[in-house]
Amino acid sequence: MELAALNGWLGYCSKAAVPNMKTKILIVEDDRLTRESLSKYLLLKGFEVLTAIRGEEAIALTLRDHPDVILMDLGLPGMSGIEAAQVIKQQYPQISRIPIIAITGRPRELWEEAALNAGISLYLNKPALPSDIIKAIAQLVPVSATTNSVEVPEPHSNLSRNPPNLSGLHG
Repeated sequence: MELAALNGWLGYCSKAAVPNMKTKILIVEDDRLTRESLSKYLLLKGFEVLTAIRGEEAIALTLRDHPDVILMDLGLPGMSGIEAAQVIKQQYPQISRIPIIAITGRPRELWEEAALNAGISLYLNKPALPSDIIKAIAQLVPVSATTNSVEVPEPHSNLSRNPPNLSGLHG
């Protein structure tokens, strides 16, 4: 994403309090452009950022660096984001409480329930507005006494915590 497009992302917004500048975020995304754009945006907002390309790498970085939140694509090469989330949540008690936000292009109606069942806290569809990502982080990471004031839009949020009823789907 070009810098002009990244700056354009910042135009939709109003002020809101989010976690402090030391909040450590792990971005797990195999698309280089998406990973780099999101990383630059979060760095500009004062967050500490780690990045991974594969699910296995995400698990290793989470064990080593204990991020405050993980932003996880579901369609990763090798181990999927859902599989990585299951491993983090079920096999490693020392990191199982770290919230995971899915940011994916996979259809919500087909994947959200499986993601939430794997331990993913929130599901965002791509393209996710950066302000929705900040809102999701603020929803899951405690706000400390020293907060950043960042841009967050009021209307049109695509955040979801409740899985859809998939019982009517066949196939």
